[in-house]
Amino acid sequence: MAAETSPLKEIMNNGEKSTNNAFAAKKKKRMSVERIYQKKTQLEHILLRPDTYIGSVEPIKQNMWVYDAEMGAIVSKEITFVPGLYKIFDELLVNAADNKQRDPSMGCIKINIDAENNSISVWNDGRGIPVEIHKEQNVFVPTLIFGQL
Repeated sequence: MAAETSPLKEIMNNGEKSTNNAFAAKKKKRMSVERIYQKKTQLEHILLRPDTYIGSVEPIKQNMWVYDAEMGAIVSKEITFVPGLYKIFDELLVNAADNKQRDPSMGCIKINIDAENNSISVWNDGRGIPVEIHKEQNVFVPTLIFGQL
C-alpha cells in the first residue's frame, strides 16, 4: 500500500505527484474567487440577504401571547409568523411612537391591518415629514429618507 502524501508535503516536494489525488480534485471542484465574492449594490444585498437586515423571511411556529377576540383575553398559543415581517411591523410602530418625542401635540396612533389586500398602514396625528427640497441634497425630503436605495 502506497503512503499518502499530504498537500503540504506535495508542495514541499516541488509539486511531485503523490498517490493521493484528493487535493488536486478538490482544487478543480472549488469555485473561483470571483464567483464566491461578488460586489453588490446596497439594494441587491438587501434583496439577496434580507435576513441580514430584518431577520428570517421563512415562516416559523412559536408559542406567543396573543389577543383572542372570541375570548376577549390575551392567551398563550402557538402561532405561525415571519420574523422579518414582524420586525418591519415593529419598526413602523417604533417610528410612529418616536414621532411623539419630537411632537408633544401628537395624541393618536392608528394601525390598520388589511389581510384581504395584504396591507398594513400606520398613521399618527403628529407633524409629518416636510415635503420640500432638501437644500444640501437637492431632492425632496421624503425621497431622501425613503428613496435612496
